[in-house]
Amino acid sequence: MSEDLWRGELVRLAAIEPEDAEAILPWHQDAAFLRGYGAEPALPRGIEDVRELLAGLGRNDRLFAVRRLEDDALVGVVGLDGINWVHGVAGASVGIGPAFQGRGYGREALALLLRLAYDELNLFRLTVTVFAYNRRAIALYEGLGFQHEGAMRAFVRRDGRRYDLLIMGLLEPEWRRGAAAQPPA
Repeated sequence: MSEDLWRGELVRLAAIEPEDAEAILPWHQDAAFLRGYGAEPALPRGIEDVRELLAGLGRNDRLFAVRRLEDDALVGVVGLDGINWVHGVAGASVGIGPAFQGRGYGREALALLLRLAYDELNLFRLTVTVFAYNRRAIALYEGLGFQHEGAMRAFVRRDGRRYDLLIMGLLEPEWRRGAAAQPPA
């Protein structure tokens, strides 16, 4: 059993605090971040928009701050969306701020979220969705054991082209087999 369920070697998961909206604001003014994170049009958002997003989480949604251990800087968010407690299923998401990408924070944060989901919340299945053009995210999900399950064809239109929305899933026994193959954190 892990001594610290929410801490890895690089980052820790924490509650989102009201003041985090200020740190998240620049991400919502970055078109590349927005195009990777969601299907909505990439439009810059102001601070009140970001505060509304953070305050508007549903009862069965959990969003966590991803904080860098070295200085406690907010580097991203991970979440569980639409948790169905009866069936033990949920969506998972990760968003790392543009200035912090490519440093392993997203991988570790998502790995911590998986451990929380499967070991603490007793979930059985997690689903992620990702646009077919987001190769880095696809590689991240595959590396953590998510399997391709299907696609919503031509789901999003970007720059005059249509792209599929890929659906990937990870079952608790699959995660456990993969986690057992990994060295302990």
